[in-house]
Amino acid sequence: MLALTKVMTTALLLTSGVVSASTNKTIAEVLGQSPEWNEEMFKALLARHDLNHLLLSDVNALIAHLRAEFPEIITVKSIGQTYQNRDMLMIEINARDFILNKLGDVGSSIRQKLDPVMPAIMLTGAHHARELLSVQMPIYSILRMLHGGIIHNDEKYQNLLIQNKYYVMPVTNVDGLADIEQHFEKTGEWLTRRKNMNFENTEEGDCSSGYEERGVDINRNYGVDWDKSWNGGNSEDPCA
Repeated sequence: MLALTKVMTTALLLTSGVVSASTNKTIAEVLGQSPEWNEEMFKALLARHDLNHLLLSDVNALIAHLRAEFPEIITVKSIGQTYQNRDMLMIEINARDFILNKLGDVGSSIRQKLDPVMPAIMLTGAHHARELLSVQMPIYSILRMLHGGIIHNDEKYQNLLIQNKYYVMPVTNVDGLADIEQHFEKTGEWLTRRKNMNFENTEEGDCSSGYEERGVDINRNYGVDWDKSWNGGNSEDPCA
């Protein structure tokens, strides 16, 4: 049985619907309410009280809860620092041994047929900060695998966890999402920021679309031929 820890500090919960303080339930308790994924689980874990999405503080709180509740299968590390010195958090899920041990003799038989080198699947979200659905989907994938494969022993999800390890980065553009959250908390208004907060190549007033178009589009700055004219993904305009 997983060691379940109720991490209910104000610093983690903030004002979101993430593991609501009003229900005082752990993630495992929310997921354990029904063998069928339902809207109540979504509302409790994947939406704020004032928004049908998650912002950066909500994601960080949820990651902290996942690490605390499922230490046998989930580890979290920072893979680096952003331009504004925030951690870029990566969740690793490796549940093969946990599930096979729980299955006893059946698990031992399955283990003999498996390649000891596990394939890895990576899920990322929010290269563009304003695309909040892309934040929810990687986290939703984690929760569905935990719900089915760990809490309710669903064979489909157990197989997904036995066959693969997962690297999940819900927020790639951490600074951009932080900017959106700070503006939303102050004004109730929504910034359509796509880029990060590196303004070194632009001055105030340079971009006709305004403040939100300043920064670097990190989705187009990997070292994989973005500088080639034929791919249509590059631009010399710092506001593009």
